[in-house]
Amino acid sequence: MQELQKSYYNLPLGSKERFLLTGKYAQALYFANEKALASQLLNDNIQLAKNYPDKQYYAYLNCIAAMNSYNDRLFEKSRFYLEHAKSVLPIINDNGIKGYIHYCDGWIMTRQNKEDQAVSQFHKAISFWKRPPD
Repeated sequence: MQELQKSYYNLPLGSKERFLLTGKYAQALYFANEKALASQLLNDNIQLAKNYPDKQYYAYLNCIAAMNSYNDRLFEKSRFYLEHAKSVLPIINDNGIKGYIHYCDGWIMTRQNKEDQAVSQFHKAISFWKRPPD
């Protein structure tokens, strides 16, 4: 985790590289039981990504925050993050991130025992992941 931390702080604030590394670093912190730090890191970067022209990073970080919140049984907070990720879906060009948003939605639905809806979201995710990059 120290390598992730070092890499994270060596990247420019608000850069796409740092946004992508934020997801990995926040997940590492979360699963190392540094949940408050992971949450703060995500929220700080979500605010920066919100103003970034390419909304894929905003969506990606909101998905991670949604899953972490769901794991912590903060269901309203999880829904809040997921809705923010989904809100920018129509303006995202990256098929990988579009797939990730649907995957996140399906991941949460699975835990809510909404298997039919979850499978539909997983199929949508796969359909985006199978497409060639733009």
